[in-house]
Parts: sequence; C-alpha cells; structure tokens
Amino acid sequence: MRFAYAEEHSPAAAGEAGAVSLAQLERLPSDLLRDLRDAAVLLDGPRCLAIAGRIDADESELRGRLQHMVTELQYTELLQVLDNAIAMRPA
Repeated sequence: MRFAYAEEHSPAAAGEAGAVSLAQLERLPSDLLRDLRDAAVLLDGPRCLAIAGRIDADESELRGRLQHMVTELQYTELLQVLDNAIAMRPA
C-alpha cells in the first residue's frame, strides 16, 4: 500500500491545473456526474479516472482538470464542485 502525504503548494502551482467551473460541469451528462461523485465518495481513484476518461474529447481541458484533482488526491474539492453541479440540475 502506498501513502501520499499532503504537500504545500504555491498559489502558482495550484493555478496550473486550473479550477473546475460549474459552467463546465453543466455540459456533462447527469449520469456521468453522479458516477464520478459516487467513485469520489469511495476514494476510488482508478474508477474516478476511468469515469473522467469518458468525457468527450471536446471537453479535454475539463477531463484533464478532473483527472488532476484525482491524482492530487483533492477529493474534498472534487466532491464540493460535483455536489454543487448536481444540486444545480433540475430534479
């Protein structure tokens, strides 16, 4: 088993990957958002990466940002943005 330890990141390093916006997530199918959220709740990195890999090529920037969040173990931030995106959808 491998352990990853949090490192301090400079604001410049944090900005390199960029933030995921609600506007970007609104373009994704609801089932993909829910699947990604379910995997993130379980901290299932490989599943999160596979689900993010299902994002269309024309959304490659978003796909890359989501994958970066997973590889950097930013699950809290990922869940926050996914929860906000899902909450904005009509029931």
